[in-house]
Amino acid sequence: MDIGSVYNKIECIRIELNTLASIYGVDDKRVLMKSEQLDHIINEYFSKKIDECIEQINIMDK
Repeated sequence: MDIGSVYNKIECIRIELNTLASIYGVDDKRVLMKSEQLDHIINEYFSKKIDECIEQINIMDK
């Protein structure tokens, strides 16, 4: 999945999380599970951003 797709997925999951939290409250198991899912995709996003930056630095060093 490219970085733009990951970003779009973050936004979708964030909306789902906010919806669940408003319906069930922040302590509900479904909300906590969605929050964990969001954490994982955010970590994936930042990992891809770091890889992208390293790649750009390597290109500049050549």
